[in-house]
Amino acid sequence: SKDDIMLPLQAMKAQLPTLRWAIQIVQSRTHGFGTGRSRWMTPIFDFANHSPNPNCKLEGDDSGGLIMRAVRPIKADEEITIDYQVPDDAKLVATYGFSILH
Repeated sequence: SKDDIMLPLQAMKAQLPTLRWAIQIVQSRTHGFGTGRSRWMTPIFDFANHSPNPNCKLEGDDSGGLIMRAVRPIKADEEITIDYQVPDDAKLVATYGFSILH
């Protein structure tokens, strides 16, 4: 019946703000790799800041693990940075809440 279809849709509409919030939380605390749409929860690695010229990169290993590897020598007082692989500044703002434009 029409009610069988409409009632679940109406319930979902009431939850859209919560769903949007949850998606933003997940996107801002995960990393996407490669061309796929999957995202990885990366505790500890999410402490690395973004840089268009990073000193580290994240790589997958043969066992399915994730490795942070230096791409150049890092000074003792230098922050650890990775490239968040976000194509433009607007996407950085929408996903992570910051801009690299000055």
